[in-house]
Amino acid sequence: DTELKSLPQEIYLNSDGYFGDVESYSNVIPLATFKDHDHAAVIKCDLGLGKAILCGVDPFSPFTNDQDNDGKGDEYTVRKQFIRSLLSVLGIVSTDISIPNLSKEIYLRALRPASRDNLLHNIKQLEESDGTIKAEYNSFQVIRSNENEDFTNNNSDSQMLNIMADDELPSLSHFDFEKYFRSLSNARHSTDAYKFRELEFGSLILYGEVLESTQTLLEKNIKFTKQLPNGFVTVATQQTQGHGRGGNTWISPPGCLQFSFVMRHSVKLQSAPVVFIQYLLSLSVVEAVRTKPGYEEIPLKLKWPNDIYAEIIDSSSKLPKLIKIGGVLVKSEFFNNEFLLISGCGANLDNAAPTTSINQLIQNYNQSQHVSKQLRPLSQEELLAEILVEFEMLYKEFCERGYESFLDVYYKRWLHRTNVPEDRSNRNRLIDDEAKRIVVSLAVGAASLISVPPVATVANTLVTHAIDVINGDAEYPGERLMNIRPNHVNDVVGLARNQVRRFLGNH
Repeated sequence: DTELKSLPQEIYLNSDGYFGDVESYSNVIPLATFKDHDHAAVIKCDLGLGKAILCGVDPFSPFTNDQDNDGKGDEYTVRKQFIRSLLSVLGIVSTDISIPNLSKEIYLRALRPASRDNLLHNIKQLEESDGTIKAEYNSFQVIRSNENEDFTNNNSDSQMLNIMADDELPSLSHFDFEKYFRSLSNARHSTDAYKFRELEFGSLILYGEVLESTQTLLEKNIKFTKQLPNGFVTVATQQTQGHGRGGNTWISPPGCLQFSFVMRHSVKLQSAPVVFIQYLLSLSVVEAVRTKPGYEEIPLKLKWPNDIYAEIIDSSSKLPKLIKIGGVLVKSEFFNNEFLLISGCGANLDNAAPTTSINQLIQNYNQSQHVSKQLRPLSQEELLAEILVEFEMLYKEFCERGYESFLDVYYKRWLHRTNVPEDRSNRNRLIDDEAKRIVVSLAVGAASLISVPPVATVANTLVTHAIDVINGDAEYPGERLMNIRPNHVNDVVGLARNQVRRFLGNH
């Protein structure tokens, strides 16, 4: 491999072992050997359609402590080049990414100034004698032009964020508030619901060009977040510590739409279990694109539980290929008999690397269409507004009618739709083991075992009953719940899952 050939002939690394008898395997190729004996130190294995690299050395740890003071001397450079070369063998292109500086100013805007003023009044109650709001992770200072303009230069708190709250904010390079609110108003007026009930999600927005994470800003500052109204949104152009359900963190590149919002969900909504919220949000992203006139064929799909996938044509095989381009994360706290939910979403809107983006899907579609059917790319502001309106509409229906209100459209966008019975009237239809596994999993979180009505009823009842147990409103024989707190949504689902499994085992 070209990348490996460009490395020095000798690299000093800590050894954890070696691979013997490599030549006996036709699917194994040695990539590096030890100097003092001919055993393989690093090998590449071909496994079906995939590849794997196994290392008997540790490229991540320094061989000696005699490095430059910054820990990034020549040895570090060689190890970094070595790791990059191994990735290239797997077809992974790696590039150096500089971590941008965090923004110190975040900008607050509202569709209606009165709602902003009301919010500022509420958070002012948290101010200390020095005029700052000290939350659990960050400190905040509200800045307006008629106040001390030099404050931002005088505060040395590295975790201080200055909330710029003037009526007229400066023109920003990467986010257009006017365009966003115009898109939000247009999206709301396009819904029938706007005629008889007011929508609120997205009416207040807080934007920072570079944040650690929009989710972190709300999650780690609950003292501040509790003062925020339903539907309050935070947006960032880049994140230095974006994170998902698995706990992985990453630097979000420009072109990704990343936002989080605050909402409250009453535990008394027994027909609308809180575990559904993640499904509603991921569905909203897909629907925001595919329900736009002309964009119906843009190949965005859902993968359970809450990942957003794009379908593209593989350049080598010419066959359809599925690539993840987005996901959602929902965290919860519990106060006053309701869940305080912080729902985050990240979707690759306009960055072609490393795979594809929503706008690239639109461009691919345009290549096969007549000039009269060309679709324009979507902007961050437009897509954000339409996702929020779509989510709020789905959520209102969900609270009023339960999960049945969105199952059909969820199945329509679901990658596993071939495993879902299309004929919902055929109550005796059998499903194979794989379909049962998938749909049972969805049912536990979403109580949607439509093909087997008794199980659907039991699943939904158990989710509701588990919530009652955790709240102390019911007893749960055989389960010890002394240490379970109301904000442990996973415990709610876990209790229901165990009981559904027992039910399935007996039926």
